[in-house]
Amino acid sequence: MKKIFFSAKPIVSILAIFILSFAGAVGLRIAIAAWTGPSTAPPGSNVGAPLNVGTDPQTKQGSLTIQQGSSLYVSSNGRFYDDGSYMMYTGPHSFYITSGANTAYIYSNNIYLGPSGGSNVYFRGSTLTGTEWSLNATGNLDVDCITLGTSGPKCSWADVTGITGSGSSNYISKWTTATTLGNSQIYDNGTNVGIGTAAPAQKLHVAGNLRVDGAIVAPEGTLRDDGGGWMRTYGATGWYSQSYGGGWYMTDSTYIRNYGSKQVYLTNNLNMGGNDITNVDKMTVNTIDPAYNINGEKFATYVASMTGLKEETTGNVNLKCMNDKCFSIIDFDKAEKGSDLWLFYQVTDFGKNWDNLVALLTPEGKNNIWYEVNSGENQLLIYGEKEGRVSYRLTAPRFDYEKWTNVNSDEGVEGMKVDIKNY
Repeated sequence: MKKIFFSAKPIVSILAIFILSFAGAVGLRIAIAAWTGPSTAPPGSNVGAPLNVGTDPQTKQGSLTIQQGSSLYVSSNGRFYDDGSYMMYTGPHSFYITSGANTAYIYSNNIYLGPSGGSNVYFRGSTLTGTEWSLNATGNLDVDCITLGTSGPKCSWADVTGITGSGSSNYISKWTTATTLGNSQIYDNGTNVGIGTAAPAQKLHVAGNLRVDGAIVAPEGTLRDDGGGWMRTYGATGWYSQSYGGGWYMTDSTYIRNYGSKQVYLTNNLNMGGNDITNVDKMTVNTIDPAYNINGEKFATYVASMTGLKEETTGNVNLKCMNDKCFSIIDFDKAEKGSDLWLFYQVTDFGKNWDNLVALLTPEGKNNIWYEVNSGENQLLIYGEKEGRVSYRLTAPRFDYEKWTNVNSDEGVEGMKVDIKNY
């Protein structure tokens, strides 16, 4: 019997083909069952090409959504365009938004608006009720209206703040009511400031009274103490009358001086507190009264007046008899320096031949006395009939007597009024 042999390889292949064909038919049926036909005519509703990492340009008609927690990265100098006129792009440490020649960009710590040279920057939107704000190239902010909350647009300063009022140029404003501004008394013209005046002539010009409760201080120091104390000056200065050209000042720590060589006029007593009056060229007084206090009681004494400017001295001499002559010699050349006779001789003018010298002699007791002058020897000889003491009183014009006449021409001196005697 002839044996028949079957090969397994063809059978396996046929079986594999059958299985694959069956699976494909089932899969195709399933796919056909899940497919939904197009709802619009071609090419509408076509699915766009997927985004890829290629270098060719791609267009996305719909929105591109980046889910929360994800990021969209743009490399340096990468850009976003609409139609080529407007774009946003990034650069090193910066972000740019451009529209033609106008640019806004953030660079490092600065924000720049507008091109070089500047132009206005506008802010628009429905929240501004159709109005606009603009910041111009010079830095001014122009505001037409502003809406605050739900109160509606505010298109004036009074609308925004509730403040009204007006003022005049150069006047500093003040609140005339709680919500109204007006002029104050202070006027500032840019150079000087006036209070109560619109024509200030100095840095501060006050038209009216000025009250200062504290100190007045100058660069040199305090001019008036706090609490109404001393008025002070500094250096060789003092008080000066601009109208009359006189005043008081000091140039050292010793004397208070009158300025402008003005006379000092007193309507009451001058009390020196027992101190001296020195360096007076001429003193015009009606009465000189050296007062004395004796045992608690005051007494008046008076200095005798004299016509003409003269000096006097008094003294005593003793007459001695010799060769039937009783006499005494006053020799001015031999007078002790500093003595009364020496000083009298130094400060007087006896005149030629001593015609100006007057000698009054009074003897002690009964005695006939007389005198002679010996101008060549500067001697005054006193004679008597007998020995004894003689008192003398010598009078002579002062050395400068010609300067002082009997007519008083001093300004401001009225003098004691005396009726003239008629003979």
